[in-house]
Amino acid sequence: MTVRRATEHDAAALAAIHVGTWQAAYRGQLPQAHLDALDVQERRQQWLASLRRRPAPAVYVAEDDAGAPVGFVVTGPGRDPGADGEVMAIYVRPEHWGRGAGRDLMAAALDRLRADGHAEAVLWVLASNERARRFYEAAGWHADGGSRIEDFAGVPIEELRYRRTVANSVWDEHAATFDDEPDHGLRDPSVRRAWSRLLASVLPPAPASIVDLGCGTGSLSVLAAGQGHRVVGLDGSAAMLRRARGKQPDLPLVRGDVSRPPFAPGSFDVVLVRHVLWAVPDPAATLARWFELGRRLVLIEGRWSTGAGLTAAECTALLRRLGRSAQVRPLTDAALWGKPVTDERYLLVDS
Repeated sequence: MTVRRATEHDAAALAAIHVGTWQAAYRGQLPQAHLDALDVQERRQQWLASLRRRPAPAVYVAEDDAGAPVGFVVTGPGRDPGADGEVMAIYVRPEHWGRGAGRDLMAAALDRLRADGHAEAVLWVLASNERARRFYEAAGWHADGGSRIEDFAGVPIEELRYRRTVANSVWDEHAATFDDEPDHGLRDPSVRRAWSRLLASVLPPAPASIVDLGCGTGSLSVLAAGQGHRVVGLDGSAAMLRRARGKQPDLPLVRGDVSRPPFAPGSFDVVLVRHVLWAVPDPAATLARWFELGRRLVLIEGRWSTGAGLTAAECTALLRRLGRSAQVRPLTDAALWGKPVTDERYLLVDS
């Protein structure tokens, strides 16, 4: 699968994808008379006019291995008041759903939005289009509360607005050196053994399903997988995930917002989180979402000498607000950190 910039020579293919995808994806969601009236030749003329405009719109095409166009995406400045950038359309031929074309197109769209200087973007989706909504949520988008009613052949249809940040993650800048810290890279065998023992003491018997939220370069994910668990890593930094994938290529990794994980409630036996809660905008709301994901929360946090972080007292107070309690274990063993520590570091397991 390759993604490239569209030209006016793609107008016919874009029109065919556009009409065919609407008629397949929106069957039962939009009036059938409206779908039946869609015309490929008319849409081709619209695409020709659009692609000939200068400056040309940001349209990208996904091609299969034979070079045939299978999908497209369109981005630009946000059309709503207060919207920065926007993904205006993204469509993939139905026979290519689930094969990665949508993912690659979305990555190209986000890269273009970043290149154009946008820090945030929105998109609109039919409220009834559950498949598309799952795709967007897995790609780090979330419904922001905005909605509108559009008229299709005299029938009012509700659309929801989704939003996400598109600026490069600050953690992308740290990915190259992140593993230099002994407790991040776990390169020292004694540090690695210490973390392996710690995980074994708090995880259920293998094989358990585990999500490692804010997995970074994947060190804990790889350790847990090595103990026989089924692990999925989630992080917002593409650069961090590339390094995690380099450690274990077959490890399932997802790019997304750790404060709004794109997984269904009850998806995991364990939710594992290290040094993330202190950095999210709304720790209480984030904790509530994490609790929904699995049967057990294993949280590693601290209040560091830099002044950043959460104390154990602050963290347990957040849990009490949610009607939960936890066992707290101080993590003072120098072997975990590759050096003696004097600040507060701890492990919390909800009970």
